[in-house]
Amino acid sequence: MAKLKPRVQACFEAGAKGSGCEVEVNWANVDYLDLNTNWPLADQFRTHAEALGREFVPYEQALKFGAGSTDMGNVSYRVPSIHPMMAVAPPNVVIHNPEFTKWAGSEKGDLAVLDSAKALALTAADFLLSTSLQDQTKRAFDVSIGLS
Repeated sequence: MAKLKPRVQACFEAGAKGSGCEVEVNWANVDYLDLNTNWPLADQFRTHAEALGREFVPYEQALKFGAGSTDMGNVSYRVPSIHPMMAVAPPNVVIHNPEFTKWAGSEKGDLAVLDSAKALALTAADFLLSTSLQDQTKRAFDVSIGLS
């Protein structure tokens, strides 16, 4: 985001000039980083979720339905992180609307929360009990932040 600030600033200034206005931009002191997914942990989560009967669509296909949002990107560059998402509604139902609310409050929505909690707890237990998973997680994290 820091690399884009000068271009965005120039767009604001051009818009102001073109409309006969003035613009003053005060950038925040913190940039919001993208999500740095730790794939060994994400794969372990997926294994447990699939064992609970959950199905995953390919990442590229999932992006067509909207990937949601999170503000944990900065955290994911400090510690290995995952941001798993579990379907509570059919793919054609978008979040933040009344139809999604119905699905989220349904039995299917409750099951998604329980399955997510179980898969996450099992992933955490695996991490705590497996030096192999700890090593894979650390290696992947170090590579992702440029330490290796």
